[in-house]
Parts: sequence; structure tokens; C-alpha cells
Amino acid sequence: MSIQPCPLYGDHEMVAQGGCAVRNNENDDVIPYFDVWFKCDCGEKFVCEGRPMWNTPSSIRHYTSAIERIERLEFAWWIWVDPDLIYYTESTVLDGYDFR
Repeated sequence: MSIQPCPLYGDHEMVAQGGCAVRNNENDDVIPYFDVWFKCDCGEKFVCEGRPMWNTPSSIRHYTSAIERIERLEFAWWIWVDPDLIYYTESTVLDGYDFR
């Protein structure tokens, strides 16, 4: 599922960075459902709904390859994305990612 293997670990070792709000990079609208973002030591970033680190059965909408911008604004992270690159799966496992 990852776009390319992690140059450091093979599978990306994704560590939760905190809660976030996700916005459409074209019109600044908030995109619902996303609430946690992760980062690997290699720089790969991942935003999702659900808790993949707990292997929860909830659906996961995720965004990896075209995060335009990430900013810490007072109490939360804001992440701007290209909405055309949002993926959806009901799987609790995502190939190429190990969540912590």
C-alpha cells in the first residue's frame, strides 16, 4: 500500500504525532473524518481516521503522498492535502506500514 519502501526500515515505522484537522489545499475547506497523523523517521507522513496502531476494525481513510503543508497552530496540527489522493479501506492492516 505504501508508495515506496522505507529506505531505513523496509516497512515505514509510523509513530503517532498527534491529533489534526485536515483541509483541502484547493479551497481551504475542512475534510471530515481525519484526526490523527503519523510520521516515519524517513520523512513519510500519513493522516488517517481510525487507530491503525490498535488494529481497530474501523474504516480508515488515509492520505500519504501529497500532503502539501503541515502547521502547528496553537492547540492542534493543521494539514493541507489534495482531496483527489484520499484512499479508503476497511482493512486494519496496511501493507508497507507498521504503526506505533
